[in-house]
Amino acid sequence: NKYENRDEKSLATKILSYLKIVGEASSRDVKEIVGESKEKVDKALEYLVRDGYAIKKRKEYHVLKKIEWKDTFYSEDTELNFKVPYFYDIATFRSGDLILIGGNQKAGKSHVALNIIKQLVEQGKKPYYLNLEAGNRFCKIAKQLQMKDGDFFNTTYFYPEMAELEDNAITILDWLLPKDYSNTDKIFQHFAEQLFKHGGLLFIFVQLRGDGNFFAKDMIAMFPSFVCRYMLDKDSEGKTISTQGRFMIDFIRESKKHIKNWELPCRYSWETKRLTRIDELDLGRENKSNIIVGKDLEVVSGNGNEFLIIGDNNE
Repeated sequence: NKYENRDEKSLATKILSYLKIVGEASSRDVKEIVGESKEKVDKALEYLVRDGYAIKKRKEYHVLKKIEWKDTFYSEDTELNFKVPYFYDIATFRSGDLILIGGNQKAGKSHVALNIIKQLVEQGKKPYYLNLEAGNRFCKIAKQLQMKDGDFFNTTYFYPEMAELEDNAITILDWLLPKDYSNTDKIFQHFAEQLFKHGGLLFIFVQLRGDGNFFAKDMIAMFPSFVCRYMLDKDSEGKTISTQGRFMIDFIRESKKHIKNWELPCRYSWETKRLTRIDELDLGRENKSNIIVGKDLEVVSGNGNEFLIIGDNNE
């Protein structure tokens, strides 16, 4: 007999019903709800875990949920119907994708984020901008980019792990700073679940280590469909060039090319505040659409057999 008496079985059933409603609860929470002694509650919870009705994670008890199976999938394989800024021609993006962009301190993460929004607005989209940084000057940058009220939704919110996404929205989160890096995977799992539930596209900006690598790299690598870092270029003396940088792409889940590691050089205009891919600038060529971007160089086709080759230092 799984339970010693009818009262214990009744208590276990009552606790299981409560867990199904709330999703998770500690033994203390359960005790307060059912009004029984700690000993009886702990014993009933032990029965539920042992018999496979619930699982325990740290101090919380979770009820097991039956998987809902289906036999359709065509409607869920939805490619986005707009150009994803900067990355549209090197990767295929679908509803539910997460794009992770890392940047060093003072490298212009918010400028990149607002430039992404600007390009989306120009396509008739109205994205959601979630600011997580106190003192962020995103309003000033948006004005400098000639955006106006009504172009995009925005808010300042400091609890990303509690944020719920809008349905089929394009959301830009600028920028994520976990209070505890050991919980980084849980924050990304939260957003992965939100994307599964609501669809849409999510950009998450994070700060990099001083050496240009990600914090908690192994924890964040499993969730995004696209991972890159925006790095400012340096001159021959090792000094940062504030008007030149590049997206260094580390991972593409669904690449349009056979190259997995790309670099996309960009140029920033202090006058317009626009960040533009080098190959999208007007180079005075009739045909500038045939771009082959490799790890160390770009080859831009010109008229006939002419080619302009741009090296690592844009020479």
